[in-house]
Amino acid sequence: MSDRHYRVTALPGDGIGPEVVAEAREVLDAAGDVHGFEIEWTECLVGGAAIDVYGVPLRAVDLETCRASDAVLLGAVGGPAWSDPSAPIRPEQALFALRGGLELFANLRPVSVHPSLAGASPLRRRLRAAPRTIRMRADHRPSRGCRAPSCPAERPSSR
Repeated sequence: MSDRHYRVTALPGDGIGPEVVAEAREVLDAAGDVHGFEIEWTECLVGGAAIDVYGVPLRAVDLETCRASDAVLLGAVGGPAWSDPSAPIRPEQALFALRGGLELFANLRPVSVHPSLAGASPLRRRLRAAPRTIRMRADHRPSRGCRAPSCPAERPSSR
């Protein structure tokens, strides 16, 4: 066993999520072989898949599994089978529960400026021209659903 051992919870989700997460797991395991670390994987259902099996988009026990992990690999959630906007239980409620339960508040994403749009970019010219990846912090402001910590949509429930 490697000195560097990480516990990662995989949440494949719905739609293309399981396929993407499966490939990402292979890449991470291969990176571990090359760079000398090991990953202990745990997989939990999330989103529509969890609704179909458990009746909720994320169980409290699965959120606790995520909290106990070193990292979480999340696929996509939702799809046509769960697209009724008036449904009391929706796949994206899992995202609210994960954000609140893991105290996440921002996304850090790589950014690049397409050359044809460089003139319209708010980034300074020297940053646009730099041959490095630009890191951008985007505070997440969901456009739908409940936002208050007391909102039932943000609290994972278990059955």
